Amino acid sequence: MNTTTTDNNACTIPGTLAVYSAWGANQNSTDPDLAKMRDIQHLFNRMTLGANRMDIEWALTMTPEQVVDRLVDLATEQINGVFTIPPPEINVHKWAYKRPSEDCEMIARCVTSSERKTAIRTELTHGLIGNNHPLNPVYTPGNGTKTVLDQEIDRAKRFKYKMAWFWSNHFVIDDQDSKVSDGNNFMWYKYILIYNALGNFKDFTKDVGLSQMMLYYLDAYVNNYTGNPNWEPNENYARELLELFTMGVANGSPGDYSLMDIEELSKVFSGWRLEHWSPTGSKFREYVFQPNLHDWNTKTVFGVTFTPVLDPGITINNHYLTYSQVIGPDPNCTSGCGTPPTRYSALWDEPNCYMGDKNAYGIKGAYDEYDKVHEILFGDFTGPESYDPVDMSVRKRRIAKYICKEIYKLFVYEKVGPNGETIIDDLATMFEANWEIAPVVRTLLKSEHFFVAKVRGSHLKSHLGSAFGLYTTMGAEYNSDYFFTDQFFDSNHYDPNDPYGYSNPNAPRPEPNTISTYYNINGRLRSMGHQLFIPPNVNGFPGYRAWINEFTFRRLGNDLGHFINYNFDDSRIATRFKWRDFLVDVSNNSRDPQVIVEAVVQHFIVIDLPPDQLERAVLAFRWSIPDNYFDDGTWNLNYNINWTFNQYKSLLSYLVKQPEFYLT
Repeated sequence: MNTTTTDNNACTIPGTLAVYSAWGANQNSTDPDLAKMRDIQHLFNRMTLGANRMDIEWALTMTPEQVVDRLVDLATEQINGVFTIPPPEINVHKWAYKRPSEDCEMIARCVTSSERKTAIRTELTHGLIGNNHPLNPVYTPGNGTKTVLDQEIDRAKRFKYKMAWFWSNHFVIDDQDSKVSDGNNFMWYKYILIYNALGNFKDFTKDVGLSQMMLYYLDAYVNNYTGNPNWEPNENYARELLELFTMGVANGSPGDYSLMDIEELSKVFSGWRLEHWSPTGSKFREYVFQPNLHDWNTKTVFGVTFTPVLDPGITINNHYLTYSQVIGPDPNCTSGCGTPPTRYSALWDEPNCYMGDKNAYGIKGAYDEYDKVHEILFGDFTGPESYDPVDMSVRKRRIAKYICKEIYKLFVYEKVGPNGETIIDDLATMFEANWEIAPVVRTLLKSEHFFVAKVRGSHLKSHLGSAFGLYTTMGAEYNSDYFFTDQFFDSNHYDPNDPYGYSNPNAPRPEPNTISTYYNINGRLRSMGHQLFIPPNVNGFPGYRAWINEFTFRRLGNDLGHFINYNFDDSRIATRFKWRDFLVDVSNNSRDPQVIVEAVVQHFIVIDLPPDQLERAVLAFRWSIPDNYFDDGTWNLNYNINWTFNQYKSLLSYLVKQPEFYLT
């Protein structure tokens, strides 16, 4: 991709990066209240997957700038080194640090790698949809009394998790790849995505490159030096690092990369290994390295020639390292696994390996080289080896524009016009200063360019985004209106404080089943080719207009209608009362079906619905209630809770079958 070429089919979007003044200022609407709501919906649709009623009411108390700043601040805030929104590790996934197949507790509790991967996707799904808890729950007292800060953190989490989801389609892996079998490695990949989602992009790139999932997926784990200086390394990861992750497709422009750069980079990435059956899973920014499989010869990358330095005290003779001494039986497997295996090193099946952070003995020399080539790649290298500063500057600019263009397409529009290129140039200048993602995102989302009226409704929702966003926009409340387990957090099956951990399928089931949200959404949308972390190829999901065709449009409408009609119809929970209250609130307790329907349509669809579709929506809302109930004033939203419940379901089931519903 040539990031400096303007698309001939691009839409001209005016405006600059100047801060947007007030809600509704760009909408040119005769209804100022609707104009304000449209701006808020647009912001939440792009920052998250939708705006519920609580989001809109909260945002109306602030300016656009204040809302963006508050959500970005909470999403990036660290207090004493701990994120306000912590990346889920052992605080959520209680099986973290467990070996994938030899851990006795896992064997006893029948928690398979597949179950752990499902728990990871489930937690991400929860983060994307949100808790959506009201401040003072009337119908769900079990969820406790919430504060404004609780709600703000939940909104910021939805934003941060959407950014993590976006990056998962940039730093692509496939957790269903036949080479990948360990849920722990998948957990650390997701941790890296969320930790870095709004952080430093250069650090992000370095973290992903040595993650166990990426080593699996792009074959870097088999990129092993053979002892022959003329060896041919596996180039998969190096090629994608340049082509997909940082610079874009080679186009022959100044500062471009060559086949030699790819080959030399591949040699730098040799010797990094998988952790296999270590006593603990590899932690964030901890790595596994085998010195005798690394190419320690002199290399030249982007014109910089350097020689890596092997850690002192380590010798490699004839491509061989001396085995570590026997250190006894594996202490992590004392019962239920048969005879505990004897370990030769911390990595008992790979005694030549070292494991730890970048400064650990046996790893430091190779990581220093890994770090150096990223400084060269990102144009930040300052020596001591000789280099071309002009070449560094050109490459830095190219990466900055490539990534800023991806961020622009996420938040504004897929096709970049001339003014869009100017916006991207300005963002790239900011980005290349230190590679921090948050300032770029913050600036773009607060800009008048972002809030131009024609941008609203210019995106198409993805399949999963349509489903997750439906739950968010409805204000579906976690642990009340929707669930991630098939039990109502029965303590025999799940710890209510740890719904993403162990399950016990053998325990009796005294409570009726609920519908597991992740399983149901994933199961129904799988046939359309959209599953979390299972992309079609290394390029990720194509997105934009590729999401919708005649088949997927009809199928999505039917599936979302199924969710509405069956996923919320549980007699133990108060969903029907909350839905009634929403209709009362959004329509000012109107008795007129036309007024109610127009208000609901405006909440779920961000562009005006044509009159004929609006008329059919009113018919759907009238449901099977006789006309005379409306004509003589008998009917109202409080007349019969079951009628209102079915009327709302009928209306929503109609709306999700309209093309306009998928515009965002």
